[in-house]
Amino acid sequence: MKIVLGVLIAALGSTDVFAQTYECMSKLNPGTIYLSYGTPCPSGTDAKSRTTITADAQGQYFATANINGSPVRSQIDTGATTVFMNMDDAKRLGVDLTNARRGTAQTANGAISVLYVTLAKVQLGDIVLSNVPAAVGEGGARQQPHVLIGMSFLRQLEMKHVGNTLTLVQP
Repeated sequence: MKIVLGVLIAALGSTDVFAQTYECMSKLNPGTIYLSYGTPCPSGTDAKSRTTITADAQGQYFATANINGSPVRSQIDTGATTVFMNMDDAKRLGVDLTNARRGTAQTANGAISVLYVTLAKVQLGDIVLSNVPAAVGEGGARQQPHVLIGMSFLRQLEMKHVGNTLTLVQP
């Protein structure tokens, strides 16, 4: 088996470590595995985008996501039903609120008023999903200091947790 490597592990903050890999099985070269960061797999291959995130010292998973093409600090939260962000982040990220539906969301701190929206594009590493349901809290960063990547995004992926790493794979 031939393996071609080109993996980048970059520090995103003082405690955040993020690794991005692609796994490509070439139709032209069966048994070849290509691992890369930011470079598409060779044409003619079947690719699964894969993102591996290492937990911080408190066991939480933080990464930089891109929403509508803009970077934002985010936390992986399997306990959150949907992607959630504060109003300040929503405005900065260009989230379309014109067709938002008002509602109430239950949080660990009680019920809050939210606007339910659909995010055009959410990217975590090289995993890209379109039309992702989300909720926008009407408060600012004091209410929620970073975007929560909840199950409206995560349920579309395969998740594997081993030790202090979480691997997300787009099937």
